[in-house]
Amino acid sequence: MASMPEFIDVNLRFYSGPSMAKTKIQLKHLERQIHEGTLLTGEQYYQEGRVEQFRELEKGLWQARVRLELNYEIEVLMRGDQVQAFTCPCSRGMKQLPCPHLIAVLLMMRNFRDQQREAKRLQKEASLPALQIRTLLPLIPETEIQAFVKDWASEDPIFAQALKARFFAKMRTTNPTGYLDLLLHAYQDADGNIVSEARHIQELLSIFRQVLAQVRSLLKLNQEETAYSILHHFTGLTASLDIDRISGPILFDIIDISEEHGDSAEIQPDDQRFHFLTFLLETLIKLSIEEAVHRTLLQIQSYCGFPESRRHICQVIRKILLQEPVLEIDLDPLALVYYQNLTDQERKTDWLEELHLPRMAPSFYERLVTTLLETGDFEGARRILETGRRVYPESAELIRQQIQLHWELHEPDDLPRLAEQLVLNTLSGQDILFAERYLAPSQLIQMNAFLIRQLADGQTFDQHRIACLLFARAKSWKDLAHRVIQSGSIRLLDTYADDLQAHLSIDYQIIMTRFLDDYLDRHVGPQAKQVIQRISVVLDRQQLPDMFGELARHIQNRYPHRPQLLDNQDYSMHSRL
Repeated sequence: MASMPEFIDVNLRFYSGPSMAKTKIQLKHLERQIHEGTLLTGEQYYQEGRVEQFRELEKGLWQARVRLELNYEIEVLMRGDQVQAFTCPCSRGMKQLPCPHLIAVLLMMRNFRDQQREAKRLQKEASLPALQIRTLLPLIPETEIQAFVKDWASEDPIFAQALKARFFAKMRTTNPTGYLDLLLHAYQDADGNIVSEARHIQELLSIFRQVLAQVRSLLKLNQEETAYSILHHFTGLTASLDIDRISGPILFDIIDISEEHGDSAEIQPDDQRFHFLTFLLETLIKLSIEEAVHRTLLQIQSYCGFPESRRHICQVIRKILLQEPVLEIDLDPLALVYYQNLTDQERKTDWLEELHLPRMAPSFYERLVTTLLETGDFEGARRILETGRRVYPESAELIRQQIQLHWELHEPDDLPRLAEQLVLNTLSGQDILFAERYLAPSQLIQMNAFLIRQLADGQTFDQHRIACLLFARAKSWKDLAHRVIQSGSIRLLDTYADDLQAHLSIDYQIIMTRFLDDYLDRHVGPQAKQVIQRISVVLDRQQLPDMFGELARHIQNRYPHRPQLLDNQDYSMHSRL
């Protein structure tokens, strides 16, 4: 037998845009954003020199190979120093989770970029004189500076907008009413309400959007402090307007701006954008704009890699959840983000009870457990599942997650009990298939036997259906026939007729006869006639017309007082079929 090669190439390059796993990882903050175990393993691969063929395929798209027992081809899409998306053929990469192979490549990239920056800095110092604006300005006459600014503003619309926004920001600082307040005054009636005429509303929207265009220009010029100062004032001003045609669209435009800036800016734990987002969240919750709240929460979560930001996020959300009256929006996302930003020690407390929240929906526990399982926090998932199962012991999704958790933790002893409870709760064939993925063959046999015993006296259609499914999987054909007869369901008879004919052959006519006898003993009139007609269709499909004749004679002999069960119309229908 030929020996296996020392290394097997896993060449799974599948970059096509949407297929890459999206993420937001800053090269400068790997140590804060990546789980410690994943980071240590990635550092080991990098220090051992296992990252090879590191190169840039095209602008922003990098490729490298991590040489292990299997070779992993990694692709990383960068925007500046921020990872936008990546591919890795390992199990974590296929689940779109950061893996040690990705971390090894990112460490290589960070070192490479640090070396590039240092080389550029040394080259610049060697070639350019140290000119400082603050030393240059006193040497330029003020009239020339004013002329320069005027000429530049007339030629460059972006600079003109930035200049206006800067002027407005200074005006707002020195005058609390501000420039916008003066403009709004022109659209107010004697009582201070905004005039609701369509023309005035459109003019006001146009003015507001001009201000937002100035904010965008400021952000492009890296004037975050001024831009977010304007947005803060502007958000409060917009929220105070009791006109949905203005406040709704403008607030969503503001969210768009913060999302755009978040995609291009370097996230810092104490930047102006973070403090604005927390203020925006409180404002949107007061207005009960649920979609806007969810979009803002997603932006705030980009700061969860910084402990100082996480503390502030918890403080803001705790204040919101504890306020009166009870909020009119879904509290699940707020509580979910609150939990995700707690410290490990705080998570071990009864934090739900401390918030005095109403009873959370099962979906809250499901989403939280899903998040924890994906991040590898199995103990946290166990705690949340225990809480959720106490509140919703019959929740099928929570039972499924508990099965997954026990399987991840290599605790197989409880799996049959949980699987049995799941199937009895849902009476779903899909859940039997779900349990198969986690149970050993012996455990699966044990589960099927238990379910058959529990369903022995069941009388509902779903109970009969699952019992028939279990008998068919166990190839217990006589038990299956007995259960079909017991169910009195033509649907189940039709479903398993081919199997019963194939495996019970001689006894098949006896089964059909017993099924009809039991059914006709319970039903009279059109229902009974309809079942007989449907059985004729089944037998015709199985190419057993003679059996229908035998059944017809049996029915006539046993029920001579019910000739209407088989009349000429039935026979003519059968002949047509």
